[in-house]
Amino acid sequence: MIVKKDSVISVVSYFLITVWFLIAFTSSASNCLFGYRVCFVLLIVQLFARLENGYCKIKNDEMRFVVWVFGYAALGALSSIWALSSEYALATAKMLCYTAIGPLALLMFIDNVAKLKNVLNIIIITSGYMILCIVFHLKDSIRPDIVINNATELYFNTISQMLAFLIVFAYALVKLTKRKVYYIYILAAYAVIIYAGSRKSLLFPIIVICFVELYSAKNLNKKMKNIFLILLLVLLLYVAVSSDELLYSRMQNLFAALSGDVSADASAVERYYYRDLALSMFAERPFLGYGMDNFQVKLIQLHYGHIAYSHNNWTEVASNLGIVGLVSYYWFYFYIIKENIAGFKKKNYVAVLIIAIVTSFMVFEYGIVSYGIQFYKVVFVILLCTKKIISSTLVQSE
Repeated sequence: MIVKKDSVISVVSYFLITVWFLIAFTSSASNCLFGYRVCFVLLIVQLFARLENGYCKIKNDEMRFVVWVFGYAALGALSSIWALSSEYALATAKMLCYTAIGPLALLMFIDNVAKLKNVLNIIIITSGYMILCIVFHLKDSIRPDIVINNATELYFNTISQMLAFLIVFAYALVKLTKRKVYYIYILAAYAVIIYAGSRKSLLFPIIVICFVELYSAKNLNKKMKNIFLILLLVLLLYVAVSSDELLYSRMQNLFAALSGDVSADASAVERYYYRDLALSMFAERPFLGYGMDNFQVKLIQLHYGHIAYSHNNWTEVASNLGIVGLVSYYWFYFYIIKENIAGFKKKNYVAVLIIAIVTSFMVFEYGIVSYGIQFYKVVFVILLCTKKIISSTLVQSE
């Protein structure tokens, strides 16, 4: 029996992707280097496949992705010239290059619907293993942050935010494949988010899915059915949240903070301080900022007790790299939106979903710093691949 090279390369690629995400979901920072090496091997495999097939050109979306991630990293490295700390700027720029290797390899690998589904299934299954690890560690402590850290060696909010995106992707797979089994994963992922008490992660999938279902419905009966199901979902989530004292309290604080009550809780007060400081840094150096990752250096210079990011991606980028940094980072978001506008106007389900994810994420970046996290680059790669390989008639609302 003759085994095709393409089949072997696909099997090797799936194996490497599985190992990569097992490391990503259940590994400490000390093992990140091994994860980056796996990503590098995955990239080499994709380059080898291109050479074997006699195709050596880089595709348009691949070039745009390279310009986005490596261009922003290059700007960060260049900022070491004027940064408060050149060491911080260079180290972060180097880290950004590492985090881009795996997503770039994914972008090169996914070229049809089958591969897209398989990669999404791998990510969902490996994150499902992470959820099981959390369940097995429930006996460790009554504190969710300790349990999740023991199980995954990652920060509980980071885990929750990744699961929020995967809930949306799992829901999309229900639409694509008509397989209801993904609902089991959605319920399990939501259980972890509620357990962790992550407010943004709880709201993100609800907002995205509700908007997509309401906007993409093309007849009144379908729209009324969606409204009823959404109201039922909101009711069930309210019952779940109100039964969790920690999450209920955090949700109250979130809405209080959004209404302008900065005394909502100690965390909200500190986050307001971080954002105000970042905005003042941006006002002082609006064009090029203080240098990549130098918001933390500013806190050190001010002898502030809790050294952290600004808890807002917009102000973090603005304070570090100014207007130039904002443009060089966020142009890619607007590119993805622009590419899906035509389908959005036609109420194409996939286009509506992609725009809902990107715009909602831009809003939720008000409370997180995302530019250095590899998983979000994977999300954008999946969105790029979805737009690239799914036609406007493949998945549409009834």
